[in-house]
Amino acid sequence: MITFESKEFATALKTVSKVVPNRPSHPILGNILIEVSDNETCTLTGFDLSTSIRVKTTCISDEKQTFTLPAQLLNSICSKLPQGELTLSTEITEESVKATLKSGSGKYELQGVPAADYPPLPSIEGQTGEIKADSLNKALKIKSFASTDETKQVLTGVRMSEVDNQLEFAATDGHRLSIVDIGEFNLPENITVPAKTLGTLSHILSNVGKDDVVSFQIHDGMVSFQVNDYSLTTRVLQGDYPEYQKLIPESFVGKVSVDCEELARAINMASLVGNKNDLVRLNFEDNHCKVTNESEKGSVEEQTEIAIEDDPPEQICFAADYINEALKHIPSSSAKLCMNGNDQPAVLFPESDDDLLHLVMPVKIRD
Repeated sequence: MITFESKEFATALKTVSKVVPNRPSHPILGNILIEVSDNETCTLTGFDLSTSIRVKTTCISDEKQTFTLPAQLLNSICSKLPQGELTLSTEITEESVKATLKSGSGKYELQGVPAADYPPLPSIEGQTGEIKADSLNKALKIKSFASTDETKQVLTGVRMSEVDNQLEFAATDGHRLSIVDIGEFNLPENITVPAKTLGTLSHILSNVGKDDVVSFQIHDGMVSFQVNDYSLTTRVLQGDYPEYQKLIPESFVGKVSVDCEELARAINMASLVGNKNDLVRLNFEDNHCKVTNESEKGSVEEQTEIAIEDDPPEQICFAADYINEALKHIPSSSAKLCMNGNDQPAVLFPESDDDLLHLVMPVKIRD
């Protein structure tokens, strides 16, 4: 029999379930691998043949054992259990697994599959480097700038590369670009990691301390991240990543300082009369930015204060979602919007952070 603290077990189970496919190509991939290696440690594993998550959780067990149980059903049960003691008893044969869970007055019986049917997990030897969890979490926020179009597979990932001895993360969907540097680092090779996987890594980092250290390894088309009791391994994306550095202007003709919250509010209001993929116009004059939009539904004009530092274009137009996403991911209250006319890439720089930028392509419109 294995004894767990129910909430701790449910938290670990929720994490590994993030990589369990809803419609697995092989039925066994719909299961969680449960390994009791000693009297005090249980390791849970989820795997979809590309990405694996392993989480260690504490337990009390009278024997070593390994088996699998259906992830969806197990997760549904454990997520609703009250806090307290959870016991798991098993009857394991070469052909089958029968598990009985008990919590409070509840008793739940599940049919599992022997661990021998579970596919072998990828492993990576050696240590490439270490990053503080807080710094890595900051970099992972740009994952939303990656493409969701599976036909552009390499753009669905976040690029990790060494640029001028700095570890740099970049994400683009072809219309916008976000770049963040997180410090000096010697990276053996540049890789592109699936943004979806990095979303799971962000979830893991939410369960650890800011100063905890994340170690990672890169080898043979795989990358692995480990922190505390968590381990995530995934295949990197193949293909040539765009030379995004060439998109960043070396200088700018026009610069304005904006209040991120106020400009985002004005853009949101202007979007109310718009349609999907709607556009908003920004007009700069006399230290004010006028945000306008119109459609068959009506028209909106909003105004916010800015500080004009150089000579911005009289008007520039953006996809509302793209410029708002950039403003949302500015860590400071204000930012500089830098431009070279209304048909060249515009760049947002946080006032308080030189290691981050968001580039957004304006939309050329006819009056």
